[in-house]
Amino acid sequence: MNKVCLALVPGLALLLVAGPGEAAERLEPEPALAARAPASAASGAQLALQQGLLGVRWRVKELLGAPLGPAAGGARAPHLEFDATHLRLSGSGGCNRLMGSVALDGQRILFKRVITTMMSCPQGMAQERSLIEALGQVQRWHLEDRTLMLLNWQQQVLVKLVRE
Repeated sequence: MNKVCLALVPGLALLLVAGPGEAAERLEPEPALAARAPASAASGAQLALQQGLLGVRWRVKELLGAPLGPAAGGARAPHLEFDATHLRLSGSGGCNRLMGSVALDGQRILFKRVITTMMSCPQGMAQERSLIEALGQVQRWHLEDRTLMLLNWQQQVLVKLVRE
């Protein structure tokens, strides 16, 4: 079960979601990645940049094996963007904006401190929660042509995205 922590910032409410076995309060990097030399993180980011993962807007095409249809009721299409300079995640779950940090080490990718705004939308909230929970389980990335697959350790595709 995921842990949820509410963080209030003047004028903005944020939601911090932590995956199974992860403390919502922890703000330090994952020990396995933090222990690696900075060159490893730099080479992971360089590989991701060279292969076209970073600096691109990715639209969520499938979530947990189910294709996503067009956004309904004025909702935004769920999408993710990875900032190459600061290794930051931004995007939308379909209703709320989301942001967080990205740790890269070769084909390994971890999303940390993923937070969202807390607007309530008439449709798509369950899908948005599923996307955020799936991001907490992602361990690896794989890119084929214009399709990005975010996988768990069992190589199951959790999120499939297409380059816009």
